[in-house]
Amino acid sequence: MVGANNWVNDVYRYADGRLLLIGDFLDYERKGIVRPISRIVLTSRDGEMDRSLQSGRGADGSLNSIAALPSGKLVVGGNFASYDIHQAEIHNITVLNSNGSIDSVSVTTFTGKDTVPAFNGGTDGRISKLFVHNNRITAIGGFNYYLQFIYGKSDYLKERDSLITDSVLVRQLVRFLPDGSLDSSFNYDLTRHRSFDGPNGPIADAYQQADGKIIIVGRFTRYNGQPAPYIARINVDGSLDPGFGGGGADNSILSIRFNETTQRFILSGSFIKFDNAPASGLVMLKADGTPDPQFNVRGKASNENYWCAQQLSNGMVIVNGNFNRYDGVHRSGFMVLDNTGKLAQGYNNTGDFSGNLSKVFETINSSGQTQALLMGRFNRFNEKEISNVVRLLFK
Repeated sequence: MVGANNWVNDVYRYADGRLLLIGDFLDYERKGIVRPISRIVLTSRDGEMDRSLQSGRGADGSLNSIAALPSGKLVVGGNFASYDIHQAEIHNITVLNSNGSIDSVSVTTFTGKDTVPAFNGGTDGRISKLFVHNNRITAIGGFNYYLQFIYGKSDYLKERDSLITDSVLVRQLVRFLPDGSLDSSFNYDLTRHRSFDGPNGPIADAYQQADGKIIIVGRFTRYNGQPAPYIARINVDGSLDPGFGGGGADNSILSIRFNETTQRFILSGSFIKFDNAPASGLVMLKADGTPDPQFNVRGKASNENYWCAQQLSNGMVIVNGNFNRYDGVHRSGFMVLDNTGKLAQGYNNTGDFSGNLSKVFETINSSGQTQALLMGRFNRFNEKEISNVVRLLFK
């Protein structure tokens, strides 16, 4: 596998096993040299490019997150303003049909009619995570305002169309109705016509539970004025659900990942303590948010700066970060731990890893073996030049 020429950020798997990859790449498997593959590509379950995708010109900026709607359509978020022929008509989020084409609608303008994206809503800054629950879309990212186009208004001379953008103050978290309208029932102050304050620092990662509650992690200590030491669980109305994660962390948490099979969270970051106990940058939590005592990394790490960690259904934990040794063994940037925090035997003899992981996507092959599709921005793994996406087999 040659891979992609830039970040691969997220993946959606169709029922037939095909994979839709998104990111910030313009080439995949050297198939985009003549005609760029603009940040979205469809592949077979084995990674071969599938040209049936109707994405046209694709996106003009990075695509960071993808989620499925109950209708079968897909919502994508990132840092982009255009998709295919819809130039400068998008605010970092839009809805696609299942074939990759943009979901569009005809609107009445001042001078006539126009075809525009059906999803009319967005943000003034980057969207990093998207979640769907009860047909509503929650976005998380580095933004301060909700934006929506107003169609049908003329310019001041009343001669031509004027595209007006309405804005509402919302910070880092926003919930959309299916058409892109602002859902004012989520973390919104109706008296001030703006969102509540939310976290007092950046959100690095998030996870949505089956019940719609969202757990956020990052570099913050409060949420809507209440204590939330680097981790907070948010109710479906956007209010804080206190107590998840106990006393929280003492420094930044960079990622949170959950495995449905093991019912365990893995948190990674630059923290030294979690829930007032030594943690050394990695901690495993039970589903209720309490630390799992059998997972112990104390004294094993050469430093405490982990960027991404995810447990597979077989119990093994894939870890990426800025480290050179673990438990006395040379491990540079990548390692596989067992469910107790020890180096997994037979899985840590690979060469150095150079880069960052953004997602680990687990699948099972026809032989029942666990596979892990690693995505992110990296250029070298196990002494081989590999660009941003690679599949590992766990026998």
